[in-house]
Amino acid sequence: MYAISYLELNICCLIIMMLILHKQVQGLDKRLTSQTFTELIVSAMVYVFLDMIYGLQQNAVIHLPVTVSKFVNVMMFVSLYSLTHLVFAFMECELGRTWVEDSKKRQLSLIPAVILTIMTICSLKWHFFFYVDAEGIFQRGSFYGVIIPFVYIYIFLVTLRIFTMFPQKKYYALRGKLEMIFGMVVFPVIAGILQMFFTEISIICFGLTLGIIQVFTAFLTNRITMDELTQINNRTKLMQYLEGYMERHTEGEETDLHFLMIDLDDFKQINDTYGHVEGDRALIRIAGVLKKTLAGHAGILARYGGDEFCIAGEMIQEDAERLIKNLYENLEKANKQAACPYDIGMSVGCAQFTKEVRTIPDLMNSADEDMYLRKEQKRTNL
Repeated sequence: MYAISYLELNICCLIIMMLILHKQVQGLDKRLTSQTFTELIVSAMVYVFLDMIYGLQQNAVIHLPVTVSKFVNVMMFVSLYSLTHLVFAFMECELGRTWVEDSKKRQLSLIPAVILTIMTICSLKWHFFFYVDAEGIFQRGSFYGVIIPFVYIYIFLVTLRIFTMFPQKKYYALRGKLEMIFGMVVFPVIAGILQMFFTEISIICFGLTLGIIQVFTAFLTNRITMDELTQINNRTKLMQYLEGYMERHTEGEETDLHFLMIDLDDFKQINDTYGHVEGDRALIRIAGVLKKTLAGHAGILARYGGDEFCIAGEMIQEDAERLIKNLYENLEKANKQAACPYDIGMSVGCAQFTKEVRTIPDLMNSADEDMYLRKEQKRTNL
C-alpha cells in the first residue's frame, strides 16, 4: 500500500515538474534568476526520480544489487545538496545579490555542499549518514540526524534575511518577492522535517513541487509586469507600487518617498545614426547601469516608456542625492568600459511626495519639470 502511494506521488510530482520545465525553457526570460530556476527544476527532478527508486527498493517492490543501491543513495543525497544550493542561489538572485554573478564567489558558496558530499561518500565505509545492508536496504547511520540542519543551512541564511527585511518600510518594493521566496522555502522545509519521521511517504517531493509551483506562478505574474527588452519592471509595476504606497499614507501626509525621472540625452541620434538594433542595446546597457546602482539603495526601478526610466522609493533627501550622484558616476564608468562609438547621456529629475505634491500625476510632473530643467542647464553649459 505504501509502495503504491510512494510511487504515485513521485510520478505526479515528476509530471508537474516536467510541464513547468517545458514552459520555463520555452520562455523568453533570460535573466540569471530564470536560468537558476531552470537548473533548480532539473535538480529537483533528478532528486525525485532517485527518491522514487529508493522508495521502491525500501518497500521491496524492486530488488537492486547492493552496489547499485549504494550508488542510488549516494546520488540521492548529492542531488539534495545540489538542490538546496540552487534554491539558495535562486533566492539570492531574487534579492538582487550581485555575488551570484561572480563565478568564484559562487564556487565558494558550494563549500558546505562539497563537505556534505565527501561525508556522504565516506559513509559507504564508515556509515556516517547511512549504510546499505546485505539486502540492499537503506539504514540510517550514526549522524543521519545532522543532515537536515546542515542541508538547510543555505535556506536558513536567506530565510533569516527575509524576516529581517520584511518589516522594514524601505523594502516595500521587494514585498512581493519576499513573499514568493518565503513560499518557496516553507513547503520543502516543513516537508523535509516531516520526512525524517514519516519515511513511508514521499513528503519532501510533495513539498518541493509545491515550492516550484509557487515560484512558477510568481514568474507568470512577473511576465505581465516586466519590460521584455530590458528585463526590468515596466510601467504597470511602477504604477502598482505608487498606488499601493498612496493607499498606505493619508492624504496630505508628507513622507520620504522620492521619485526619479530619467531621460536619455539625444537618444534619437543613436537610433538615426546606428540603427534601432543598436538603440535597443543602448537601452539594455542603461538598464543594467540603473539596476546595478539601485542594488545599494531601497526602491523600485522601471522602464516608463521609450528612453525614459523611473526610480521610486522611500529615502531621505541626502540618500536621493547620493543615488543620483552614483547613477551619473556608474554611467560614466560604463561608457568608458563599453566598446561603442558613442556615449550614453542622461538627465535625472527628482520629486518628493509632499503636502503640495499629493497625487501620482503631480509627483511625475514635478520630477519631469526638474528633469527638463537639468537637461536645459546641461545644454546651456555646453
